[in-house]
Amino acid sequence: MTTRLLFIDTETGGLDPFACSLLSLGLIVWEDGKIRGKTEIFIAEPEIVADAESRIIHGIDVVWLKSHGLAPAVAVQRLETFLALYFDVPVVPASVPLAGHNVGFDISFLRRLYRLAGSDYGRIFSHRTIDTAGILRFLSIAGVLQLDGAGSSAAFEHFGITFGEHARHSAMGDAHATAMLFTKLIELVRQPVEIRG
Repeated sequence: MTTRLLFIDTETGGLDPFACSLLSLGLIVWEDGKIRGKTEIFIAEPEIVADAESRIIHGIDVVWLKSHGLAPAVAVQRLETFLALYFDVPVVPASVPLAGHNVGFDISFLRRLYRLAGSDYGRIFSHRTIDTAGILRFLSIAGVLQLDGAGSSAAFEHFGITFGEHARHSAMGDAHATAMLFTKLIELVRQPVEIRG
């Protein structure tokens, strides 16, 4: 059976989705270990709220974003046009399964985008999600993986997942790396017990 997932990552103006802006959204279509599609959307909310700490991490320039980012309604339209290439939307409601690392955080900002756009998040996205942080924690508890914690940086390093210049802490770079991590985790559990290490 073919499995197709949408890996997402966000860069945001802070940690609170009710107060801070969504700045960029990285989207990776994953299918049975292959990347089938990808795009990144930059969002210019009517009032961009981004604290200094977040701007240091992702390096998105707010002035640049105001002139190059999409208004929320346009960003949602762009997102759904992309999704229609790979998923049965809007024909099949709530059909797109989301995946990511600590994906609940990213979903909270994706929901923010839909609220600002006056659109219905639940019309498109499944309530079922896959979180690589939870998978890492489970495999560690089960003794399959020897890795402290469930942080993405340690996991990327453990599995040899590298980034191009300026790709780390970009929505596209992190979404792509998380999709690769998911493939590595599948390969790990498919190995015979004696060679998992």
